Amino acid sequence: MKKVLFAVVCMVLMIAMTAVAASAAELPFEDVETGKWYSAAVALCYENGYMYGVDSDHFAPNAETSRAMVVTVLSALDGADVSRYGSRQVFRDVPAGKWYSAAVEWAYDNGIVYGYGDDFGPDDMVTREQLAVIMKAYADYASAESEAGVADLDATYEDSGEISSWAKDGVAWATSNNLMTGTGETTFAPVKSVTRAEIAVVIMKYVSYFKGAATFTVSRAFGDHMTIQRDKQFSVWGWADEADNGKSVTVEFNGSTAVGIVKDGEWSATFAGTFSASADPDTITVKGDKSAKVVKFTAVLVGDVYYVMGQSNVYWSMGLLQSDLEVKHKLKDIKDVTYDNSTNIRLFRNSHVYQVNKTGEDAWGTSKVYEDVDSPYAVWARPSDFNDALAYDMNSEFIGGRSFSAIGYLFAFNLSKKTD
Repeated sequence: MKKVLFAVVCMVLMIAMTAVAASAAELPFEDVETGKWYSAAVALCYENGYMYGVDSDHFAPNAETSRAMVVTVLSALDGADVSRYGSRQVFRDVPAGKWYSAAVEWAYDNGIVYGYGDDFGPDDMVTREQLAVIMKAYADYASAESEAGVADLDATYEDSGEISSWAKDGVAWATSNNLMTGTGETTFAPVKSVTRAEIAVVIMKYVSYFKGAATFTVSRAFGDHMTIQRDKQFSVWGWADEADNGKSVTVEFNGSTAVGIVKDGEWSATFAGTFSASADPDTITVKGDKSAKVVKFTAVLVGDVYYVMGQSNVYWSMGLLQSDLEVKHKLKDIKDVTYDNSTNIRLFRNSHVYQVNKTGEDAWGTSKVYEDVDSPYAVWARPSDFNDALAYDMNSEFIGGRSFSAIGYLFAFNLSKKTD
C-alpha cells in the first residue's frame, strides 16, 4: 500500500516535465533486465506466484517451456486447490508424486489438456500452436467471455498452412483475443517452442483481458495535468472491493501497459520501463473488467518532481509574499514571476486547512498516516488555475498560482526557466 504522511502542512510540487514514481519491488533474477519487453510480465507472474525462477537468481527468460510447466502455471493462475490431485496416474508417463503430477491431473480432469494417446509428454517443449489450444481450453474452463476465433488465418499468416488442423481454432481464438501474435509480420511459426518469457507475456495478457476487476478506485494522488517523474519506474495504485481479490487493473501510458493484481482490496501497477522527460501531454488510462468503468487522466507530463514540506515558512503563499513586498515597496524583487502556463509548472497541494475542524487523531497538528490524499480539494493545478477574483475559501486554499507556497513556487519557477 502506498501511504502518504500528512503532518501540519504538506505541499507537493511537481515541475513542468513531470511526476511521482513509486519504485517496483526488485526482482531477484539477474537475467531479467528492467525495461525488456517481458520484464513487466515476469514481475507480474513472480509477484503473484504464477511462475518462479529456475533457481534463486535466474528466471531463464529464453529457455523453452515444457508441457508440464504450462499446466503448472495455469493451475497457479487459477488458484486451483490441487491437493486432491496427483494420486491417480491418468497418463502412462506422469507417475504420481512428480512436481507436476497434480497440475497435469487437474488440467486433464477439467478438459484443459489431453495427451498423445496414453502419454502426456510432460518434458516435451510446448509449441506455439499447442499453447494457443491450451489457452482457449483454459478460457472455456474458466468461463471467460472472449471473442470468437474470427481471425482469417490464411490472410493473417503466410505460414497458416503449417498450422495443424486440430490447432486452427485455438490459433484463431488466441489471435482474435490478442493473446498471441505472429513471430514476424506475417508468420505464426506454429511448431516453434515457446520460451518462459513468452509464457509470462501470454499470462499477463490473459489476466489483463479476461480477469479485470469489476470495481476499482485510483488514488487521489493522480489527476489531470499531473506530472510523473522522468527516468524512474512509475506505479499507479488504488483500491477495489474484496470480491475482486485476484482480479486485475490495467494501466496504459505512452504506449506502455502495466497490470496490477488486487490483493486484500489493494492494487498497484508498475511499468516495466521508464519514461523520458516530455512536455507533450499524454493520457493515463486505467481499466478493469471490460464492462466496468474506465478512468482517464489527461494532459499528463513527464519531468522532475519535488516535494516541499514544512510549517509556517512553507505555508507562506505567493499572494502573501506579494502583499508583504508591496507594503515594503519591493515588488520589483519578483517582477519576472508569472502565473501563466508557459513554464509547464504543475502543482499539487495537501494542506492542513482541511483538517482544521477535525478532532481526535485527525486533528490539526497530529501526525497521522493516511492511506490516500485526504482532502477532496487537493487536485493537480496549473499556475493559471488561480483566479485573483476568487474569494478566499477552502477551495481557493488548494488551487495553484498565488495561493501556492512561495518557497515552492519560486523554486519551480526559477528551475523551469532553466530546464523547461
